[in-house]
Amino acid sequence: MPSELLFINEQNRFLSYGQAQNAIIDNGCIVIDNPTSRDMFNIAELKAEAKAWRMDIVIANLNNAEGKKYNYNSANGKRHKTANTTWGVVWNYSDSLNYYALELKSNNTSLYDSFDVRSIEATVCQISNGQAIEIARKSIAKGINLYTGFNRIRLESVDGKITISIRQKKFTEIAVVENCTHSLTLGYFAGPGSKVALQNIVFEYEPLHIKSITTNWTMDSLNRHFENSTDPIEGFWDYFDRNISGKGVIIGGKYSLAIVKTETGYDIIYISGATSSAENWTTGMKKGCITPTRFVGNFNLIWYDSNTEAMSDDNYVQLVDGSILEAHFPVEKSMIRFVKRK
Repeated sequence: MPSELLFINEQNRFLSYGQAQNAIIDNGCIVIDNPTSRDMFNIAELKAEAKAWRMDIVIANLNNAEGKKYNYNSANGKRHKTANTTWGVVWNYSDSLNYYALELKSNNTSLYDSFDVRSIEATVCQISNGQAIEIARKSIAKGINLYTGFNRIRLESVDGKITISIRQKKFTEIAVVENCTHSLTLGYFAGPGSKVALQNIVFEYEPLHIKSITTNWTMDSLNRHFENSTDPIEGFWDYFDRNISGKGVIIGGKYSLAIVKTETGYDIIYISGATSSAENWTTGMKKGCITPTRFVGNFNLIWYDSNTEAMSDDNYVQLVDGSILEAHFPVEKSMIRFVKRK
């Protein structure tokens, strides 16, 4: 997935968006010190169009020491104290009355008792018109920092499901939220009396255009199709060799491909062999397409690189003796040859 280090690239946006007007930079972190009786949010609205996405946010509540109470003021100026300040992350943020959240709060079974067990209570909820609807709750006593240190929280969205996890060393899954339509308006919050430090946020996403190179072809359906094909171009083609002279150009793999006829030309279907960004590729995805020109054995080529980005500038394919396919990339000063499998 492409990634974006939001703490660096979106720092100004985090500092200016939402209600956290008193957010400051301290020791390389964005810090929200919340002396009020309402939650303070720090939100960034991302412009990426994503099929799937993952956000890792490293935060700490500096006002989470054991046995200590922290001050905050209500709207009428009255001072209050709390020993269990709250903090967490938010997504699908529309306004302070409508969003999804993971709320974290420390808890002790019997403070100062030798049998006391400290934990963090993690609650996933939907806030709708200011009313909280609890989705899941989990008490975590191991594997995370239970005091004022940093933890990494991960939100991962795939196929309409958002998985929420937390770790200091190893991720612990908190909940999976299903049927959650989402916008990429994400961030974190500091509850009354808390002091939350953001160390960094990394956002990774799978662009929507990957949908356009997903096909229904499988190895079984390709084999069945080719058994009945009389087209000399259709079939399996394997990497043969390459000629790369462009500076900094790296071949994405020694590919095995399938070529199938379409109404406008041929689709090139990925089978195997990717070594660069191999996680982006599975059998049956479209690696490219070729359309015939007025010259026999010559085709215009659209090729999807290892990051699934389309390459089309002056690219072309030549068929040599019916058994060698030459894919030419003039801008990159490169050529890759494939041989037809017998």
